[in-house]
Amino acid sequence: MGAPEILHRLRASLCTSARGSMTVEAAVILPFVLFVLLSMMYFTEALRIQRQIQDAAVQTSLHMSQYAYKGDLTQIYAYGKIKDYLSKSEQDFSMIKGGAAGISCLLSDTLDDADRVDLVVSYTLKLPYNVIGLPGIPVVQRACTRGWTGYEPDAYGKEEEQIVYVTEHGTVYHKTSECSHIDLTVRSADYQNLSSLRNEEGQKFSACEKCGGKPILAGRIFITNTGDCYHTTSECSGLKRGVLAIPISQAADYRPCSRCGG
Repeated sequence: MGAPEILHRLRASLCTSARGSMTVEAAVILPFVLFVLLSMMYFTEALRIQRQIQDAAVQTSLHMSQYAYKGDLTQIYAYGKIKDYLSKSEQDFSMIKGGAAGISCLLSDTLDDADRVDLVVSYTLKLPYNVIGLPGIPVVQRACTRGWTGYEPDAYGKEEEQIVYVTEHGTVYHKTSECSHIDLTVRSADYQNLSSLRNEEGQKFSACEKCGGKPILAGRIFITNTGDCYHTTSECSGLKRGVLAIPISQAADYRPCSRCGG
């Protein structure tokens, strides 16, 4: 066998060895890359679900605080309100064990000794791949607001005075806490559909002066049926109403609401 033939066989052997080495490296690296990508997608979706549930918990807690004076709010009522808010978000909750039905409010205190509505939402996130037998990731989220328990007449037999409702920075008083000016129903909408969205008076929505300049997360905006602005976050102060229950004798500086006939 001549030197040229030996050199040719040696080159062929080296090429075959290099190709084999690259195949082994690809077999090791590819599963790791897929694992990282799937993990990133999983945690991104988990954060999206947590944000939607937190928004719903805050809205429910604020709503319940306005009716705390009735003293008949329950965990079942809280769960129903949270489901109502989540149904408007168009979010897929298949990652939650049991779906939307797997969300629990049983740890909530609808009115504690300090007149607070302490809403506790718990659920379990499914794992995308479970190699060690874990049941899932338990998650607990919380929203706590001050319950407006109102005014109690004294014990001297005086006639009970009419209670009216005002907001912290408002100039009108309302006969009912269910007036749409103060009991805002916030819903989530797709920003791409903004041009076709209208409020109950047929008006279009413009950007909120407070949060309109902030980035729109996941293409979702927040609106109300009675408002004329869209918000980039459900935490915008333009969507909040701190409602106070006061006797009408203390509402001399407020004018009656044009909507509820205050």
